[in-house]
Amino acid sequence: MPSRTPPDWTPPVSRRHALRTVAAAALSTLAPAAALQALTGSALAQTAPAPAPLGVTVRNQSVAPSCNGPENVALTLLSPAVRRFRISADHPAYVHAMVSEHSVPAYLGCALQAAPAADAQGAGKGAAKGAANGATKADGKADAATGARRTTLYETPDLTVVGYVLPEFWRRAAVPFRVGESATQGLDKVELWLKPADRGATVIELYLADGSWRLRPLPPMPLASTSFSASVLIGPVTQEERLLVKLKEVGFAPQARAFTLRFSDGGTARVRLTGLDTNTLTLDTEFSDGMTTPFAALRANYAVESEADITRVAWRTASSQPFGEAPVMTFPDATDVTLLWAGRLAPARPSLSAPDLLFTGFAGA
Repeated sequence: MPSRTPPDWTPPVSRRHALRTVAAAALSTLAPAAALQALTGSALAQTAPAPAPLGVTVRNQSVAPSCNGPENVALTLLSPAVRRFRISADHPAYVHAMVSEHSVPAYLGCALQAAPAADAQGAGKGAAKGAANGATKADGKADAATGARRTTLYETPDLTVVGYVLPEFWRRAAVPFRVGESATQGLDKVELWLKPADRGATVIELYLADGSWRLRPLPPMPLASTSFSASVLIGPVTQEERLLVKLKEVGFAPQARAFTLRFSDGGTARVRLTGLDTNTLTLDTEFSDGMTTPFAALRANYAVESEADITRVAWRTASSQPFGEAPVMTFPDATDVTLLWAGRLAPARPSLSAPDLLFTGFAGA
């Protein structure tokens, strides 16, 4: 019997195969990238590789220790392409072996000539204790020993912002500090006391006159408190008696846990507290503009390895996976750095529990 099937008829499956063949032939005439995009559609965007990490230059500007000088460790981070980066303060690896914290504010042979009240490293230690304990009754009164004056700027059960006037601070600068719509003049330092869970502590100190920050996570059990240590600078870093950032105004948004920094030479930064627990404190920074000067720095004291805020540096570059590691005083300048760690491998005076610092997440606009 003759077939009733039209001579040009193709079974459905074969027809689909033919259409795919025609499509593939058409795609083969495209450039490889265009063909891949056409075939994969939105799946390509979902599997696209992350952008390469942005590397920065780290310079070691440290000088030999001196009883009469300021912090002698100085590391600067430089890249005009950086718009965002992250700083983490992490408890040192040995912190859980500690049962108590006791600071000894003196270095080998230096006694107390480097008056703690006049230095950013020592100026806040006694005041921090008062803020951590929530003591607000002494607002407006000067401390008999140091002349420091304390004022509560904002207070809720889980957040307190405290301002200080420090007559012996090493530098004077008029930097208004604003919480919401309320601005306060004449402060030298601002502290943040936070109690996100069942433990509270002063976790951030910001010195307005020189733009330096000191950071620490919440104290882990069984420690009632831990120490601040090295100073961190965020913004266009310049040099006077020591490294500093010149601020024009600072604002703080309590709900967002975010600082807005306005710099004296122009430009702004938003510094937000994005993580806090008994292991780590994290700050994320975003700049309005790139900088030809260093965009961040670290200041610390070093006498010998047993008496230092920072003793070791480790770093990773974009071109190599293994870490480089060196004593902080002999650390060579490094380029293309995507991660920088500065800390201690063993307890050292004066601040046994002071945190390690990690700089990472460098990114452009």
